[in-house]
Amino acid sequence: LTQGPSMKCHRRVSYAVGVVDGKIYVIGGGFKEDEEMQVEVFDPKTRIWSFAGEEKIRWISSSYCASLEGKIITVEGDGDEMAVYNPRQGKREEIIIAKEKEETRRSDYDLLLCVCTVENVLYGCFDHSGFMWFDTKLNVWTR
Repeated sequence: LTQGPSMKCHRRVSYAVGVVDGKIYVIGGGFKEDEEMQVEVFDPKTRIWSFAGEEKIRWISSSYCASLEGKIITVEGDGDEMAVYNPRQGKREEIIIAKEKEETRRSDYDLLLCVCTVENVLYGCFDHSGFMWFDTKLNVWTR
């Protein structure tokens, strides 16, 4: 193993890491939960860290992160709130609030254990509900 270059900003808490178009993006991570910070991007080919745009963004604290449809998605620990960052546009797009369908209603204590993406589908494993996927058209977790 060799040591790579350091990021431009020290990041401490609640940051997200995602890979889009072969580059690694780091979002958030300020000393305070709602601190605005610039997104950094690492290009493994050039081995250079740079800022992704000039805008500082406020990032929600999150437990899990995945890359989906060319965007970086962070998901809170209960799976109910997600933030979307679009690196191609260099900005945070939206906060998604997950809705509930009667047939897939989860308990209030159903915590998300992990997320991953396969072929642009976001999957999550919950401690009570088990394995589910997120329907991005309806904004619901589905079995």
